[in-house]
Amino acid sequence: DGIRDSSVTGVQTCALPICGLTAYIEDRLAEDVTVSELAAHVGLNRFYFIHAFKRALGKTPHQYVIQQRVERAKQLLAERSLSISEIALRTGFGNSIQMTRSFKRVLGATPSAIRRSV
Repeated sequence: DGIRDSSVTGVQTCALPICGLTAYIEDRLAEDVTVSELAAHVGLNRFYFIHAFKRALGKTPHQYVIQQRVERAKQLLAERSLSISEIALRTGFGNSIQMTRSFKRVLGATPSAIRRSV
C-alpha cells in the first residue's frame, strides 16, 4: 500500500512518490492543477493515483489542493494590503465566491471572519 509504520517511532512514513508531490502541489496552487497532471507527474494512471493518494494522505487530491489553497489564503489574509479578491486569484480560486465557499467548508468561517481574527 506504500505506507510504512516504523516500529521504533510509531510514525507512518510514505514510500510512494505521492509523498514528494506535496511540494509540487504547493508550488502550483495558483494554477489549475488537474488530477491527471498530478498522476502523470508521479507516473501513475489517474485511477490508481487517486486511490494511492487518498490512502497515503487521507484525502483525495482535490480535497488536498483545496485545503492547501485555503491555508495559503489564510496566511495572506494577514496582509491587509491584499483584497480578498486578489488573495482568491493568487491562491488558485477562480474568484472570491469560490474561495468563500471553500473557507466555509474547510474552516467553518468566511475569509472576512478569518481576517478579523488575525
